[in-house]
Amino acid sequence: PLLLAIQGDGADLVRRSGGGVLAEPESPQSIAEAADSLAQLPAGRLEEMGRNSRRFYSEHLSIDKGTMQFAGIFARLAAGRRPG
Repeated sequence: PLLLAIQGDGADLVRRSGGGVLAEPESPQSIAEAADSLAQLPAGRLEEMGRNSRRFYSEHLSIDKGTMQFAGIFARLAAGRRPG
């Protein structure tokens, strides 16, 4: 599982993945509470979060996925169509 002290797009990715917990940036108390919440979870839930993180990365953020997305954009540009 992930434990990240971030906001914005990165935090949204963690939420969407279902693979971790968030803490307030630059807040030792919030980070400690998030770590404690992870430590209290049963092993099965931690394993599930780990699987969720790996699957989300593979499906949305991997180099292969990004390369395919850029290839599609470039193909549309070459064909004279706007991406999207």
